[in-house]
Amino acid sequence: MEGTTIVSEAVSEVAPAVVTVVSSQGVKRCAGKFGPKIGCRIFSFCRGLWKVNKTVIVATVAVVALFKVHRTIKKRNCRKEWNSAGKNIVVLHSFPKATTLPNLSPFVLKLETYLRMADIQYKFDDRYPYGPKGKAPWITLNGKDYADSQLIIEFLGKEFRKDFCNSLSKEEKAVSRAMQIMAEEHVLFGLGWWRFVVDRCESMSVLMKLSFFEYLFMKSLIKKIRKKSLAPRLWAS
Repeated sequence: MEGTTIVSEAVSEVAPAVVTVVSSQGVKRCAGKFGPKIGCRIFSFCRGLWKVNKTVIVATVAVVALFKVHRTIKKRNCRKEWNSAGKNIVVLHSFPKATTLPNLSPFVLKLETYLRMADIQYKFDDRYPYGPKGKAPWITLNGKDYADSQLIIEFLGKEFRKDFCNSLSKEEKAVSRAMQIMAEEHVLFGLGWWRFVVDRCESMSVLMKLSFFEYLFMKSLIKKIRKKSLAPRLWAS
């Protein structure tokens, strides 16, 4: 029953796109979105493509549906494993560990160091590094997910009574907060500049044990990052 449900969910996600293109309602939707002339042209093109390449389109939809089924089953199995980790055992989700250091992400290092200092039991999982907010790290604790390394540390400090800032004065807390912001929101860009622009990710590729194809993919990705986003921002700052 579970497998049938997953298949139906995957098909229900993929099929509407095809039905919309080849159905009579496709004209109205295309016209409403792109205008009457362009909408009709798009619809005519899609319908002609459907008539000529039905087999290819159906095969593509089937492959996408199977991929979604596989991904859904895998994630559900992972979710069962995370939820059954044990009471008050933190499941730390992050990028894979590096060769000569625990992790390449400063925020993962920060959270994992806190877990070790606070003597909180945790398990490491690198299958889904990006959490609810699309960032790493994140944790699962007693069946619930939590994101953002600083918010996680504050939450765990209250949950396990391991808040290391309790003994600090107001002035010391202010200095601590200022140092944290300086390191995480300013100095971090220096690290990014060195990794992506100066070093061109050569050290990262060694530390992460990338295969040849993964290395080529990273190099192409770095070129886009340097041109479009990271380098201009770093120069501006």
